[in-house]
Amino acid sequence: WVDKMCRGIRRYDSDALITVGVIPWAHVFASAKPLFYRKKTFEHLDFVSVHFYPEKEGVEKAMKALKVYELGKPLVVEECFPLKCSFEEMGQFMTEADVFVDGWISFYWGKTISEYQKADTIPDHIVGGWLERLTAKWDKAGSLRR
Repeated sequence: WVDKMCRGIRRYDSDALITVGVIPWAHVFASAKPLFYRKKTFEHLDFVSVHFYPEKEGVEKAMKALKVYELGKPLVVEECFPLKCSFEEMGQFMTEADVFVDGWISFYWGKTISEYQKADTIPDHIVGGWLERLTAKWDKAGSLRR
């Protein structure tokens, strides 16, 4: 499937970066292997991309699971959010992982930080607070600014 998809993409765009975003089963099952990144599949992909949601008091476990995807190509955490942990724990996870992670993408649902701050729902304030912290962290820590 990956070979077929990559051939189709390359036929129309030889410069596009190609990956397969995965849910990191290594986070749930410690011995899980990154199936989409097996040698035969991996050679077609330009970078590794994973979704990551560290759990409360689980930064160390999340780090071990993320390291499974350190495979010799750029690693992008292309979906992350403090869904199951605190803002502080998510920040700790990102800071520690930034040593080997090449890029970060969090959630963005189309509203600006100020739109979230003006909203009157708890979920809006949580997302707005996260985006505010995330952008402040990137502004202060050049290592997280890509």
